[in-house]
Amino acid sequence: DTYGWETSGVQNGKIQHGQANETFYYVFDAKINGWRRASEREEYLQRGCTAAQQNLVKGKGGNWFTCDSSLWRDATDIEKDTVNWGTNYTTGKVKSGNVNKNLFYVFDDVSGKNAWRHGTVMDSLLGVACTKSRADKLEVTEKTYEGLYYVCTAQPTPDTLRKWVPVTDLYNDTHDALDSCYNKIKYADGSIMVGRVNT
Repeated sequence: DTYGWETSGVQNGKIQHGQANETFYYVFDAKINGWRRASEREEYLQRGCTAAQQNLVKGKGGNWFTCDSSLWRDATDIEKDTVNWGTNYTTGKVKSGNVNKNLFYVFDDVSGKNAWRHGTVMDSLLGVACTKSRADKLEVTEKTYEGLYYVCTAQPTPDTLRKWVPVTDLYNDTHDALDSCYNKIKYADGSIMVGRVNT
């Protein structure tokens, strides 16, 4: 099937059918400097998975695959949702997924470098992402969402590094009764007030 095929100057990952048996496909793999039999997924995608294509994400017919260690595997949500987004974004950018519109992603510090990571619905609803710098400072939102203030915390879940959580009842109930310098506005020492949220 591959007799006489060139091995020099051939594009790594090139795929073509056999010359004797056209139902078989072969991939040129620079790692072995030769042709090898294509896998079923390589045939389906008409794209070889070699070291040069590591982490490449490809979709076809509603299915998504990632080239990983010379095998096409099913792509994860974040791989298919952020494909071709690149890294030309400011820290804290929030976007909904390309494929899963109900999932959100944040451009943030991930293990010391900026990259896309899983976000939460609250990142989108608040219009401000809970980023590493905000989590380090336990930053609180300036505005409320459905009457509650939120604080950015480093509370990792299986797929999220940081998330907004409601601030304590004490903060949510009394914050608006204080000015920016935390001076009492209308309450004297010993006054009792009704909670803003928990009335």
